[in-house]
Parts: sequence; C-alpha cells; structure tokens
Amino acid sequence: MSQPIMAVAGLFLAFNTVAWGGWPGWRGPHGNGSQPEAVPLLSVLPEDGLPLLWKHAPLPGDKAGGFGSPVIKDGRVYQFIAWRKNRAIAERRLARREIERRLGRAATDLPAELLATVELIRCSGELNELRGRQRNDWVSAWMKENLEEGIDGNHRRFIEDRLRRGADALELPVLEKIHAVADTRFSDEAAFSAWIMEAELDEASAAAVRGIVPTSEEYADDTVVSIELESGKTIWSSSFENQATGWGASTTPFVADGRIFAAGAAGAVYCLNAEDGKLLWQTSVGNREINSSPVYYDGRVFIQAGELTALDAVTGEVLWRNRDGRGNNASPVLWRRGDDVYILTGGANLACIEPVSGETRWKVSGGHNDVTPTVTGDLVAVQKGSGFQIYRISPDEAIEVGDSAEGKTRGGSMTAHDGRFYVSGAAAALGINGADGTVLWNVKGSEEEFSCAVIADGKLISPARRGGLTVLDAASGETLYTVSGVGALRCTTPALAQGRLLVRTGNALHCYDLRAGQ
Repeated sequence: MSQPIMAVAGLFLAFNTVAWGGWPGWRGPHGNGSQPEAVPLLSVLPEDGLPLLWKHAPLPGDKAGGFGSPVIKDGRVYQFIAWRKNRAIAERRLARREIERRLGRAATDLPAELLATVELIRCSGELNELRGRQRNDWVSAWMKENLEEGIDGNHRRFIEDRLRRGADALELPVLEKIHAVADTRFSDEAAFSAWIMEAELDEASAAAVRGIVPTSEEYADDTVVSIELESGKTIWSSSFENQATGWGASTTPFVADGRIFAAGAAGAVYCLNAEDGKLLWQTSVGNREINSSPVYYDGRVFIQAGELTALDAVTGEVLWRNRDGRGNNASPVLWRRGDDVYILTGGANLACIEPVSGETRWKVSGGHNDVTPTVTGDLVAVQKGSGFQIYRISPDEAIEVGDSAEGKTRGGSMTAHDGRFYVSGAAAALGINGADGTVLWNVKGSEEEFSCAVIADGKLISPARRGGLTVLDAASGETLYTVSGVGALRCTTPALAQGRLLVRTGNALHCYDLRAGQ
C-alpha cells in the first residue's frame, strides 16, 4: 500500500528528451546511452592519465551495495546504494535447518544392531582416511552393498549423513539434546549459555553449537546520496531500512521536476525531494529486490517489478500493471512518436504499452530477461545473448529489419545515436546500421559484458574488463585510448554530463574530466 508522506502540488511537464538535460536516469536523457551536449571530449589520453576531479567514498558496491549507476541533474549527482549492514542481536536461536545442515540429522528409530554397525563404521580408520569425493563414493558403495533396498528414506538419509561426517560427527546423545531444542528462541546470551550448562555439553560440542547460532543480522539501508558535481561534496544522504536480499537492489534513480524516484530492496519504491532528500512517499510493488530502473512521464513513474507497473508520481499509488511488460532486471524506456509517447519494455517480450491506460499496443519476441530495449528514431534494438535484433516500430506494429549472431554479451544493453546501434562486449564491439542491421565495424572486444557503453561527441566510452575504460571512435571503431586502473564496477553504466564522466567503483564514485582543452 502507498504511504504518502506529504502532499505535493504542481504540474508535471510533458516528456522531452532534450528538455531533461544532464543525465537524469539510467543511460541518460534519451534512455539509450547517448549524450547530446555539444561538449568536445578528449580524443587523446593525456600523458599523466585521465584527470580525476574527485573521489567520493565510502560508497560500497557489488554485494555490499548493489550495482546501481549514478545520475546527474542540475549540477548534482545522485547515487542509490543498497547498503548492506550488520547489527548485533540479543536473541539466540538454534534453527532446525542449520542443526541438520551443519551438525547432523536427528536420530531415527533405526534398529539397534544396524545403528551400532553404522557408528562403528563411522569411526573406522578406513573411512576417515578418505576425504571429499573419495569418502562420498565409499559411503555410497557401502550403503548399496549393506542396506536393504526397501529401507526407509529417513533411515537412509540419517545413515548417509553419519557416515559422511565420519569421526567428526557429534555423539548421538549430544545430537539428541540439541535437536530437542530445535527452533527454540533464547531471549539472550545468558539464557542460551544457561541451556548449554544444563545440557552438560562438553567444550567441543558447545563450541559447535555456538558456531551455528547467529549473533548478528543483516539488513539493508536503501540509501540515496546527493553529491555536488563540481566538488564531490555530500549535499545530503537519506536512508530507509529494508531487508538484505540477494545481491542487493541494482536500480538507478530517475530525477524529474525536483524529485528523485528510486527502487530498493523487497519491492520498495521511493520518491524524494531532490533539494533536501526528504521522503515524499514510499510504495511497495512486490517482495523482492528491484534491479529495474524507473522512468518518468507526465505524472507517472514506470518500473518493471515482475511486470510493468505504473505509479502516480504525486502519491505513489499503483495505477495499473501489465504482464506483457514482465521482467525484473530490464528497465522500461520512453519512445516518442509525433506528439505521442509510449513505453517500451524488454525481458520476456519486446512490448509497446500505452502510458495512460496500460494497454498493450503490440508485442514480439526479442532479447532476454536482463536486456533493456535501445531506441533511436523509429528503430529499436535488443541484445539476445549471442547477437541482436532490430525492429522498425510504429504504434501499431514492430517489423524486424535486422537479426544477427554477432556481438555476444551476457547482460549489457546496446547504445544508440542518430540511427546507429553499438554493442560493447567481451567478444567484440560493433557499430551497426540501424536501418538494416548491417555491421559497419567489428573490433575485438575486451569490454565488460554486463555494463552499457555511453556515446558523446562521436566517442563510444565503454567499461572494460578488469575495471578499465575503452574509448572508441564511434564512426570507425578505432580505439582512441584505453584507461586502466579505474576500478569500474561491473554491471554499472557511467554517467556523462558537462564533460564530466561519473564511474562507480567497488567502494567509491569517481569523477573524471573528459573535456578537451582543459
């Protein structure tokens, strides 16, 4: 349910890719990785390397903070972090699942003679001289030879567990005491220690039990940081506690009309005041982490959270959902045709959807679950793992004009500008004529397969393997220069505005000066 925090008055401006300016969302003002600003960029790498203007840290990434990319608007940088943290907990709990996984299965009503045999074999020198796969193979062979085919499944699993643990297994009386309190919640360390004393566990058994009981818990602070573009100084930081899920949410915010729209862990979507970071509303659109990045148009926010979901930008209310826009890792993009704007989605399908009604205009097969469509004019392209597809689109249909097996990538989306598409991947970097899918140039690639390139001033700037950057001439594919040692975080996309390139690393945000003649 939506939770409006405060009422906000004012009209929203109609979408215009040029009017947005800066780099307001994932892959820039056009949503295709292109930057239209007429700022000449470096064609040759300076002798002392790419000028670093500032570094903002700490700003954890990867599993500690997700893979969201920076955005730039009105002289400010905004970065979302799924900031994974730990805190101490008082409660102690012996979870049954952890007992079975790490200490051993509970004893069954196994016939006494068979149980005695199992325990004898478990402690034998022949078994305990073996390790890993050799021990497992020995156990499997022994069970096949010595157990009757109709033996109860629980008995079989118990025997296999005891034998695989060998002499390191806890003694059965000790294991029985531990299983007797499975899933019990002790109020604090003192209560837990009192039970250990009462159970008369020896030192080794007590240590084994303590080793499976958590004394802290993980949580995530969904955090948005506002940074001054010129200096790298923090303007404000806002955090909202949430669940620690998987690798952490990898969403990139969208900034429009003085607001920031961001998505986080466990299906949370936030709207913040861009000036001071105050929460305007928070809405839940599911129960899992969100890796899709939102876009905004005409008073609505769109995001793929299992399915394409439209939210009221003032209140956070869910307006509609559309299953044709299925996906969790791909992001919606805006496509203008004359005076009309449509939402294009990738993932399970390539679909064109009405922004107001949520009705599907058309859908075709294309791409895979991690890939976002890339648009230039009336052409849209999608990566399909090994290769790409290009369609010429109208509000009524999508006609395939290109299909190629060139340009392998594992999750990166294509870049586009002025009727051309670009692929940056480990196998190759490609320049493609969008009209018919002809590959104009193909150079051996060394680019990061989950990131997206950006294009400006005729230069294709691509995150490379091992955290570097590669800058190519977009017309010819010629390598202009490479930059090593940047530490660019995989799966993220740089942001570019006013000649400043923002690159997220594993623990910081770097701002480089790409302006020529500086």
